[in-house]
Amino acid sequence: IQKLFTWILDKLYKSFIMNIMTKHYIELSPAKTKSVFKIIEKKDKNQSFNVDHVKILMQDLSFTSGWQRLSVEDYSSVPFQSKIYLIKNNNLKTMVYSPNPWPDNDFGTLGIDLNTHNIESYLKFYFDFFINGSDGLQPVSHTDDIDWQNDFSPIIKQSLDKDFVLYPQINQNNDNFTVKMPCVFQQSIMIISFFIEADGKVEIKDRQSLVDDLPIRSFA
Repeated sequence: IQKLFTWILDKLYKSFIMNIMTKHYIELSPAKTKSVFKIIEKKDKNQSFNVDHVKILMQDLSFTSGWQRLSVEDYSSVPFQSKIYLIKNNNLKTMVYSPNPWPDNDFGTLGIDLNTHNIESYLKFYFDFFINGSDGLQPVSHTDDIDWQNDFSPIIKQSLDKDFVLYPQINQNNDNFTVKMPCVFQQSIMIISFFIEADGKVEIKDRQSLVDDLPIRSFA
């Protein structure tokens, strides 16, 4: 009973930490928006946002010191514009989507510091910028993380919730990690084993199909 109680507390704590690390975006005030936008104007010559209509959301990153993620949106133009940046003081990185996010976004300069509490958050961050052709891969912790179509069955949700509670499975060896967790790929959910090096490089070591042909909206 004691072991079960400890396991439940650990799952609740990790869930609480993940909510903080992965979902806590703050919309900047108008004054702060203009201040940050001056940096974007100076550093990104390819942007064409309208400062009077732009909205900037900021998110702290638990796995690196000082860097924050910016989601910048401008709905005054057609089509609307959206970009993701990383910012630290006056340093700005324009994020790109790639089959190799680590080198193509220069993650090696972020000072990544991974541990068992932030490794899941880092994986989700990494795969936010992964795309191969038209396909993306999305690590998920709960069924509520998935963008379902309207005809999603509550029975399927209950069944998946029972599977999801077993993950993530995290093993640490020195400063490297092996993480096994559910991932959305197209209309399927797979259980994927990742090997993550201390500097943030990610390698897929194994994959197994959990369930296919689900009513999942495309996110790529």
